[in-house]
Amino acid sequence: MGIMAGHEPLLAVLAPGDVAISGSGSDGVTATVSGGFFSVDHDKVTIVAEQVEVTAGSGTR
Repeated sequence: MGIMAGHEPLLAVLAPGDVAISGSGSDGVTATVSGGFFSVDHDKVTIVAEQVEVTAGSGTR
């Protein structure tokens, strides 16, 4: 799922698997998550997962 600026607010279940994260002006990060939730609100995405392993790229976890 791609989230762009101005996306409607959203709360969803995050299935176990890989998550690709990129933002404007930053390198991308790929992480493997155990599942969890993600929300979109006011051009901000929040991911909540019990276990996360960054598998590629660099950035803040």
